[in-house]
Amino acid sequence: MMQVLLQLSGADDAETDDITLAVRKVLRELPIDAITAPTVAAQPGTRSETAVLVGQLVLTMASTPAVVQAVAAGLAGWLRRQRSRRVLMRIGDAEIELDGPNDDVTARLADAFIAHIEREGR
Repeated sequence: MMQVLLQLSGADDAETDDITLAVRKVLRELPIDAITAPTVAAQPGTRSETAVLVGQLVLTMASTPAVVQAVAAGLAGWLRRQRSRRVLMRIGDAEIELDGPNDDVTARLADAFIAHIEREGR
């Protein structure tokens, strides 16, 4: 298993939250074991002890080439249908930022992450 951090961005927090919900719907169709939102300690004086980071998702999934390729293709398909959207995908210290990728970029993304997984021995 491995964890992948996705960072999404919009014009403001409300738009970023909408984008995050839309991506979550796409990701539910993919071979991902869990989708969670990372949290941080809340500001002093707030009711909650933690706060959700807007625009970020953590994916827990199998570290196989087929799963990485499926997730990359799913994100690329979503990006093709959007205007001015970006997704930052990070596994360990390897990351790639996508904005409106084509199939070649999707293949390079999957290849880079697969190579990283193999180097890390996951």
